[in-house]
Amino acid sequence: MSATQLQDELTALLGDLDAIDLTPEDRRLIANRIERMMPVEYSPAQR
Repeated sequence: MSATQLQDELTALLGDLDAIDLTPEDRRLIANRIERMMPVEYSPAQR
């Protein structure tokens, strides 16, 4: 899987979190884990 494909899949997962009934804290924890898996050149922290 290319970095672009991985970025697309992880971004889709982040969007899917909105459809799941989670506490804000749990949502943030999961989002943080997903963001850590993103390729460095696409990481939100790098923008």
